[in-house]
Amino acid sequence: MLASLRQSGASIVLTTHHLEEAEQRCDRIVIIDHGKIVAAGTLAELLRSALGDSRTVEVRLRAPWPDHVALPAGWNASDDGRAIKTEVSNLGRDLPGILAAIGSAGAEIGDLTLRGSTLHDAFIALTGRELRE
Repeated sequence: MLASLRQSGASIVLTTHHLEEAEQRCDRIVIIDHGKIVAAGTLAELLRSALGDSRTVEVRLRAPWPDHVALPAGWNASDDGRAIKTEVSNLGRDLPGILAAIGSAGAEIGDLTLRGSTLHDAFIALTGRELRE
């Protein structure tokens, strides 16, 4: 029903605690905390202003990161050493270096996941806390 209303050109004001729903349905988003507007804009504008252009790259390795090789600065390994995470601001520039460093360490990539920021991430950055019901 909401989709057909939007297609007809109607303006809709949706209030929700379900941030995924707001991401999917809303052209513009207003974040309100304790009755005050904290931020407003499109999803892209809110993400950029709250978190910048960073993305999380997670690489699953076929075997644990080699003990004799130090992790590059800004990289974090899981407890078992089989997953490496790092933040990148320019994917095209940064990803080749990440892949080269993994290869130089003698590690073998099993899988790679790229995760962008979400409205939930922006909400936490803007309010300093998790969403309350």
